[in-house]
Amino acid sequence: MWEEILKTALSNGLWAVLFCVLLMYQLRDGRTREHKYRETINALLDRLETLESVEKGVNEAVSILRRQESEPRKKAKSCSAGTEVLRV
Repeated sequence: MWEEILKTALSNGLWAVLFCVLLMYQLRDGRTREHKYRETINALLDRLETLESVEKGVNEAVSILRRQESEPRKKAKSCSAGTEVLRV
């Protein structure tokens, strides 16, 4: 395919040949650049998944701690003797 394009460009002059050579170079360079971009994006996605799992774990730990902090208060308010008993 490229050979036919170059033959046609040669018949049209030097500028046509230079354009075709530059076009082929840009297409090949763009392909390698695209491959590097995809690798970078995949690496960032892996890191994002790790970060999301850490965030989920932290949120679960915070909710457990909040539940544990609120439980003694509920028990202390439910005492009928009028004195608060706090469990530690």
